[in-house]
Amino acid sequence: MAIFLEQSWPVLAIGITALIVTLAIWVQMQRGILLVAAAAILALTVGGVALERKVVTDFEVLQTSLQQIAEDLASNDIDLIAQHISTKSPQLRNDAARILRQGTIKRVSVKNNLEAEFSQEDPPQRVEASFNAVATVTAKGDPTAMYTVPQFFTVVFERENGQWKVVSYTNSDPRDGIRH
Repeated sequence: MAIFLEQSWPVLAIGITALIVTLAIWVQMQRGILLVAAAAILALTVGGVALERKVVTDFEVLQTSLQQIAEDLASNDIDLIAQHISTKSPQLRNDAARILRQGTIKRVSVKNNLEAEFSQEDPPQRVEASFNAVATVTAKGDPTAMYTVPQFFTVVFERENGQWKVVSYTNSDPRDGIRH
């Protein structure tokens, strides 16, 4: 069911297929009830797409959070990045600040292989997300040397004041995202 609320293509695929089949039968039979059915299918398809656009799932909120973290990392603003880290993880805040002082992040791209395992509470209070990301960075001592750094991440988030905050993370070889 979640796929219908996170992406519009399943609703469109089913709706358009049903509409084409119904109209093809109408062409053969010329029965008015089939036009009524086609109109109902069209209305249900439009309604389904509208519902998908209106409903924001926890997974979509997580995706948006990750994209915002990526944009904020590229800003190299330590205070801005610290806002994404849980207050329960002061060491992680210190580590992030130390890493950011070592270079300049030019760009971060979160790849499309995001998988998330949400806790069972309603709403979920914890999620473990795994995904690949690629960062383009320069070293502080040599801003002309640009490095592309692909990594596979497993990040644990907890909900704090309605927002997902990073509690911990691990990173590893980007090929782990293929095997995951």
